[in-house]
Amino acid sequence: MNKQIPHLRHWLVIGFLLVVVPILLGACGSGKETPPGTEGETQEGLGNGNATVAPLEAWHEDPANLEFIRSLPTLRVDVYDRAGEKWNTGITSEMHAGNRLVIDFLKDAFVRLAAFYPERRFEDRDPQAFIDDYVTARGEHHNTTLQQGGAGGTLLGVMVGGAVMADLEDSVSALVAGLAGTTDALQYALWKTAWEQDVLE
Repeated sequence: MNKQIPHLRHWLVIGFLLVVVPILLGACGSGKETPPGTEGETQEGLGNGNATVAPLEAWHEDPANLEFIRSLPTLRVDVYDRAGEKWNTGITSEMHAGNRLVIDFLKDAFVRLAAFYPERRFEDRDPQAFIDDYVTARGEHHNTTLQQGGAGGTLLGVMVGGAVMADLEDSVSALVAGLAGTTDALQYALWKTAWEQDVLE
């Protein structure tokens, strides 16, 4: 796998300096709304809906469901590898296409995982519509935050996409964490380590 993604590293570093550092210094808020029913919990801002709603009890009875979840870290590496080929071109349109590959994968993963939960976890909405609106809202937030930090130009949209990817990765992880809490067949700590492996160097 080609792990040399200099262009991606460049704008991720810029995004970190413009977004994360000001937040850590208290210069700006996260802008993330707390999902209904999760006030005061550590999962605020994730696109996983009401985290107090438990998964469907029978979700893990089908071995294919467990295999799908276990395969997600490997699938993530593959999609980042394919996206990296586009990021490496340095062509803005291609870099946007790379972002879309990752974002579409993460949204699809979210929707499949959401099927293992009651709809009330997602405000009684269709999970696809829920995550579509979440991505739109997060994109608008990151776009505003980055511009306030002085970012602009042709790479602004690419940087926004990178920030949205991070939000979606957290959202997928949060859903898996909830599922893992209902069965010993899924070890979340091991899954999370694989899911968060560095694919950008």
